[in-house]
Amino acid sequence: MMDGQSSNGEPPFRCEVVPDGESVLIRLFGELDIATAPEVDAAFAEIAERRVPITLDLRGLQFMDSRGIRMLVSCHEQALAGGFPLTVACGDGVSGLLKMTGLDRHLTLAE
Repeated sequence: MMDGQSSNGEPPFRCEVVPDGESVLIRLFGELDIATAPEVDAAFAEIAERRVPITLDLRGLQFMDSRGIRMLVSCHEQALAGGFPLTVACGDGVSGLLKMTGLDRHLTLAE
């Protein structure tokens, strides 16, 4: 669909930032690609300044391309530089992608 809506009328992408006590949860839904990754980059960078633990929940994604992979690498680098923990929760599709790219060996994955 060209109007930014998926065929069922739902927005194709959503980024929810959920404070969770001393940490922050960022939940992604829909498709993570070149059009939507900048929104996540901006949200992550803003939270990263607080140097609190962050969990990126990718289980709601239906699709992630190489731009999503680059976003994960960038988030990982910001966490290392800022000295705060980053955990990634992902479903089977994203998990397979992380294994294929070798990122699963660098990221902290939630069980």
